[in-house]
Amino acid sequence: MPTFKDQSPLLAREFAERLDPIVRAIYLELEHHVLTVYRIPLIITCVERTPLENQKAGGVPRSAHLKQDGYYVRALDMRTKNLSETAIRDVVSRVARVWGAMAHCIRHTGTADHIHLNVNLRYATAWPE
Repeated sequence: MPTFKDQSPLLAREFAERLDPIVRAIYLELEHHVLTVYRIPLIITCVERTPLENQKAGGVPRSAHLKQDGYYVRALDMRTKNLSETAIRDVVSRVARVWGAMAHCIRHTGTADHIHLNVNLRYATAWPE
């Protein structure tokens, strides 16, 4: 079961309804791994952004956090302050090892220290018409 910043119902709804199912699956696998190995939840802090929120966060114009024509939102961010450096490195490297070119996962330390996870566009799930 996902853990959201401040138990946010908005984040929970975005995760369930707006987020690409592939990103959901990757997150759920990562959360299971981190809970099993480190006994700490992976806390989701951001899923979808408006263009204004994206600009304020310093996001790129075609950010995977934005709903793009024909696709689900393709990214989420996770809190790092509750994780050890070892756990952070493990999460980032695990995405590359397990999911390969399908997904991208990096640690961002710009606006706030966090882990960014997204599905690459060529593997993205089309938004149902």
